[in-house]
Amino acid sequence: MLQKIGAFFRPFILTLIGIIAVNYINIFNYISFIPRDRVFIICLPLYVGALDFLLREIVGFARKNFVSEINVLFSIKDTIASKETTPVIKFNMEDLAEIRVVIQVSGKKAHFIGTKLVIPNIGFATMQLSKKDDIASVDIDGNLIIKLEDVFGSVEERTIASTKFDILFIREPVESERKIDVGAKFIDNCRFYKRRIIYRGNKFRIMGDEK
Repeated sequence: MLQKIGAFFRPFILTLIGIIAVNYINIFNYISFIPRDRVFIICLPLYVGALDFLLREIVGFARKNFVSEINVLFSIKDTIASKETTPVIKFNMEDLAEIRVVIQVSGKKAHFIGTKLVIPNIGFATMQLSKKDDIASVDIDGNLIIKLEDVFGSVEERTIASTKFDILFIREPVESERKIDVGAKFIDNCRFYKRRIIYRGNKFRIMGDEK
């Protein structure tokens, strides 16, 4: 949402700064063959374009060196994962349902120390991993915890790392029909400063049809 707001106001802000810069110093005033009544209209687009280029370079440098990213995508096996979709899973005859999660992190391991993703307990089904994984585990409250710094292994420099595993849901004996949309929540336990971490992801829907 903030990115959309920034993109909307960006042209206005750059144009305003460009007008101020042109009024302060207009390099075309020193070029004799350009008519005096045309120097402003010629200079303004040049300044705005230069400001836009400079801003993009600064933002790109900052993101590359100081900002990390997390992408969490839930999907059904053998389907294409997308953050615009909400995959729907249902329990089979054995009261089992399964969802696949792909976690991709981009940045430095140091940025993720003490951070984790939490997939909450949904109440009408128990979560467990289909295979043992050292990065993820289920806590005593039934929440699935993913330790993000462990995704990097021993790599300390900036890199892109990912992990993928399947989550199994075992339906509890409930009488009513239940369904819920579930996503992963990013948790940062650092109290001293706000990390520059961008989180993106989708949700999935699990449906417990009435027996």
